[in-house]
Amino acid sequence: MKSIASKFYMILGMFLLSSLIILAQNKDIEKGKQLIEKAMNEKDNAKRGEMISKARELLMKGGMKSPEIAELLGNAYLAKRDYTNAANSFGAASKEARKVGYKQIAYLQLEDAFAATDPKTESKTLRSAISFFTKAEAFKEGARAIGDKYYDKGDLDKALEYYLQADAKDKIEKVASDYKNKGDDIKAAETYLQLKNETGYQAAGDIYFSKKNYEKAFDAYYAGNITSGLKRYADELAAQGKKQEAEQMYVKVAEAYINKDDKATVIKMAEEQVKKSNFALAATFYDKAGEDLKASKYKAYTKLMNFEFDEAKTLLEANGEVSLAKAVTANLKFLTPLATSAYNLDEIKRNEPKVDYETDANGNKVPVKADLKALEDYYKNTKGSITDELYRVSSNITKITDPELKNLMRLRFLQYKATSNILNPETFSIKLQKPQVSFKDAML
Repeated sequence: MKSIASKFYMILGMFLLSSLIILAQNKDIEKGKQLIEKAMNEKDNAKRGEMISKARELLMKGGMKSPEIAELLGNAYLAKRDYTNAANSFGAASKEARKVGYKQIAYLQLEDAFAATDPKTESKTLRSAISFFTKAEAFKEGARAIGDKYYDKGDLDKALEYYLQADAKDKIEKVASDYKNKGDDIKAAETYLQLKNETGYQAAGDIYFSKKNYEKAFDAYYAGNITSGLKRYADELAAQGKKQEAEQMYVKVAEAYINKDDKATVIKMAEEQVKKSNFALAATFYDKAGEDLKASKYKAYTKLMNFEFDEAKTLLEANGEVSLAKAVTANLKFLTPLATSAYNLDEIKRNEPKVDYETDANGNKVPVKADLKALEDYYKNTKGSITDELYRVSSNITKITDPELKNLMRLRFLQYKATSNILNPETFSIKLQKPQVSFKDAML
């Protein structure tokens, strides 16, 4: 029993001693903190230094480690906006405390910069703030905060500069929207492009398209793989009569849809081309969609309309369209002169004078008058030859007995505008007699 009691009193004594030590340490820490607070209010630098040294001793005596003391001093200097000493103190703190401290300095300097009335002071303080954001490993956060400050001032250009550095997509999009609302569409488009995402590329492309700057619209749509935009661009090319360029663009659109696993849209595009009798493009679309049978069918029709009879028959037979293949053989005496007429008409079309465009006083693009005159003279001189060829076409097509073959030949020659002017587009009977044909009627 005596042994147990002595152990109890020994433990109790140790506990009391430990408590007294902790109490003394807490008092030293509290005294040290109070002394730091007094030091911060001391104007005499020498006295302040002495007080801080004494405070350090007390804090260390109280059990605080050097990094903890450094953090404590950093925050004390920061409260007085003494950035130099705060930075020096935080530099000796732990890594995490140092980052927090530097970021606090950065935000305070940011406030100072935008409160400054002198542009030089603003610039210098802002550079310092950016430096501390960087040291705190928070550069993007800082750039976004700076952007917000400029945005609040109404300086969209400067705000954008920092939002870009911060890669703050939501803010960049907001600035682009603001430019657009202010009527600065081009600046808005340029800003949307900086988003470098689908939303930005589509918005930029739509703006350029509305301004009829089709090349830049295409660049934006293409960069973002905006299929709807690319199709819109292709439609515009087609409307301008740039058939070859339009078709190349439609192919790119189809490839883009396939890359998005949207086969249904490509098939729909193919069906649209079938309705337009553009079988070559329809075949390409069906091919890309994996519709081999339909692709082969329209390749055969394309060969037939290009008067490549042997290749056409081979494809038709392979596709099971044996009757049409036989009709080709049976009607060769009519198809052969049709091939000659098509060649002659193509040559006339290929040699027509090119019409360039110029900008008039109102800013509109209009055809060059001299070019229009040259085109008019060209068709005045060739209208007789064109009419003769179309009369021969009429004579041979009306003699073809197979209705499907006849229709394909009819569609082939309706590719020329003059055909439906001079011949009846349904029956291909002669509609205009030769004296009635004007140069406008004969234009291919």
